[in-house]
Amino acid sequence: MATTSKKTGDGCRYIVLHAGKEDGFVENAGLIFKSTTRSGDYHDNMNRKNFENWFKTELIPNLEEPSLIIMDNASYHSRLQEEIPIKSWTKKKMKEWLQKKNVTFSVSDMKDQIWKIVSCNLPEKVYHLDQYAEEHGHSVLRLPPYHCHFNAIEMVWSECKRFYDEEIIKTRSTVDDVLKIWNMAIKKVSAEHWKNYVAHTEKVINAAWETEKKIDVIDVEPMIINTNGDSDSDSSDFDSDNCEDENM
Repeated sequence: MATTSKKTGDGCRYIVLHAGKEDGFVENAGLIFKSTTRSGDYHDNMNRKNFENWFKTELIPNLEEPSLIIMDNASYHSRLQEEIPIKSWTKKKMKEWLQKKNVTFSVSDMKDQIWKIVSCNLPEKVYHLDQYAEEHGHSVLRLPPYHCHFNAIEMVWSECKRFYDEEIIKTRSTVDDVLKIWNMAIKKVSAEHWKNYVAHTEKVINAAWETEKKIDVIDVEPMIINTNGDSDSDSSDFDSDNCEDENM
């Protein structure tokens, strides 16, 4: 599942939402609409309301079998089922949260003390869309930050964009042209291409996992850099010991 955007000749930008599986795009799950801003970043043009509406009315109803939905943690994907306290909350708000959870505290506690109590009672994050998907027989897997290459649809979007860019310049870039060419681009991605993209992504993920396993078994000695310009190791060790004694 992914979101992308394309700009037309008249400067308008269109937002595209879609999802796919190993043999192609999910039937009837696509959505394209004109942006309301001129920003070059599609994240500025997408909001939680639009995304959640698409997720519930276009994606979930068109998943024919229990599916694993892969998406990143963009803010509009990530509304929490319950607001989780953060340290920047006011003391009053923290106390109200504790009272709501029936957690005891002293009225004389300072804010740092209140936060310690709050942090010991924080619930696990539950995302609204994750729970909605589970209620309909599906699961959500969220990618780590900055790991869009773990999602095969990124390569599909690249293929679609190349086709779109080649074809749109042959037209007047009207709304009809945009919709027509983008739909052509989507249909042009074959099941074989999808299968290859998924297989490639699985290899990338497996390679990353193997690298992590190798790193995990390596015991690396900590590197100590002496910033006082003294290269004498005995002196450095002595200074370090003194610091530790002072901090005890």
